[in-house]
Amino acid sequence: MAELRLAGLAKRFPDGTEALAPLDLEVPDGAFYVLLGPSGCGKTTLLRLIAGLETPTAGEIRIGGRRVDGLPPQARDVAMVFQDYALYPHLSVRDNIAFPLRMRRVPRAERERRVREVARLLGIEALLGRRPRELSGGQRQRVAMGRALVRAPAVFLMDEPLSNLDARLRIGMRAEIAALHRRTGGTFLYVTHDQAEAMTLGERIAVLDRGRLRQLADPDTLYARPADVFVAGFVGSPGMNLVPARVRAGPAGPEAEAAGAPVAVPAEQAGALAPYAGATLTLGVRPEALRVGPAGEGAAWRVAGRCEALERLGHEQVAWVRTGAGERLAARLPARPRPAPGETLPLWAPPGALYWFGPDGRLLAAPAAADAARAGR
Repeated sequence: MAELRLAGLAKRFPDGTEALAPLDLEVPDGAFYVLLGPSGCGKTTLLRLIAGLETPTAGEIRIGGRRVDGLPPQARDVAMVFQDYALYPHLSVRDNIAFPLRMRRVPRAERERRVREVARLLGIEALLGRRPRELSGGQRQRVAMGRALVRAPAVFLMDEPLSNLDARLRIGMRAEIAALHRRTGGTFLYVTHDQAEAMTLGERIAVLDRGRLRQLADPDTLYARPADVFVAGFVGSPGMNLVPARVRAGPAGPEAEAAGAPVAVPAEQAGALAPYAGATLTLGVRPEALRVGPAGEGAAWRVAGRCEALERLGHEQVAWVRTGAGERLAARLPARPRPAPGETLPLWAPPGALYWFGPDGRLLAAPAAADAARAGR
């Protein structure tokens, strides 16, 4: 295996579309990194650039210290697992897995040994004689991964490999991919728009938005200290509530108002907000931090709204609430009691739940608990 290093890597298409802004990224030898972002953010383009299926506009790609961006795909020592499996329908599972070895003219006995070794690793030895049409979606995905593994490449690239599977099978396959990485010790770069996959699999996660790297961090830091409003709103299910907040200078320090209600600025965050008196910032509160009912002592923000929709999730529920100022908030609540549609809900947030983002969208202040969680990861 080998480290993957990208320096100033960029892609602009002939029509002027900037698919990927200059990006620097280093994936250490044996690490599992995830590229996370919405459709069209540049994730797959980045993977295709590394694989040699696209030509970069600028920048370098190095694998194990060797520059490869000028080499054809077959000379880069990478293996890619695609979203649609890309299996040969007329070949057996054995021949699909062995195909890259045949292209390299590996002797038949060695091919068979490596195919059986990979099949045993993936639990598909009994399927070697079947054709792809005789397999389930999960079995096809294992075959696609086997075809990548059998080459023993320096870097594994995975482009949303689980998106065609049903929800239950995706959960099981996530666990299998994590176990596969532990067994092989490979260098993995995995693309997904599913944050549950990203948070489960990634040692570090690179969040992309419109071709730009927004944040690179481990899952705990990404959730506890999002770099900006995009990451805050994208990571989390639902994402962080983000509300415009007007800040003003008060006799005891900065004061704020959001959704028509006053916000008590915690003392430890006052210094970060003081320079923004008269400006509009963004107040962030995670859905699980919002409480329903009479506000407790020391509540930092109290706001009421009408319950517009309710998502019943069995062990919990998510209430979507429209405030009198027109802001739509998500509150993650226990399964009982269940509010009725149209019911007015009093919501409040403790001081330790408040995030603040500047006029440029960058994080200004996070709860002290977020720092403690990050330090203790």
